[in-house]
Amino acid sequence: MQLFADDPTLGLVYCNCFAFTDPIRTQTFMDRCPSQGPATFAALIMERCQIPISTVVVRKTAVEKAGLFDEALARCDDYDMWMRAAFHGAKIGYSRRVQARLNEGRPGSLGASDAPMVEAYWKILEKAKQTLPLADADREMVEARAAEIRARYLIAEGKLSLRAGRFAEAAAMFAQANVLLESPKVSVVLFGLKIAPRVTSKLVDLASRIQARHAG
Repeated sequence: MQLFADDPTLGLVYCNCFAFTDPIRTQTFMDRCPSQGPATFAALIMERCQIPISTVVVRKTAVEKAGLFDEALARCDDYDMWMRAAFHGAKIGYSRRVQARLNEGRPGSLGASDAPMVEAYWKILEKAKQTLPLADADREMVEARAAEIRARYLIAEGKLSLRAGRFAEAAAMFAQANVLLESPKVSVVLFGLKIAPRVTSKLVDLASRIQARHAG
């Protein structure tokens, strides 16, 4: 609330928090997802600023001006709301001081499964393209970001197919992602799936576990 007191023009504020999946290993949300610079519409789209939901305080007028929450969204409705609030002029402030705890390890939580969350993020970007009166530069930014997130979703789905032993299906997912990304790493995975799918599947799973360990 001090942020609102310091700047009455703010429409939404958030702060840093402890984010953990293991109570023994804690880290702050901004250690992993820093907020850099002003939290504008573009910064939220490009994830230069990421908002931990449990720390948000928002003015009713900012929510109303943006059109309220979209109750049709099963996931990421908070991100959709904050993004639209920023687009419609809400000034967003934040504090790097830790003032909350966020448990990301709740069984069955919406964030527990990577692919559905990435898909939800992509669909919200597609929704923004269709429903917001974007300027040309903003439209190009949202379209590029949507393509990138679509590729991330395809890769996440491809990994799930690999774990299930559906190698042809996984290869199709990775191939679609690589059309968007043109990534050397994805190209290596595609080559590996052609010559040694089982070995490639194990290597991809190992790499994913190592990445998740460093991220957590």
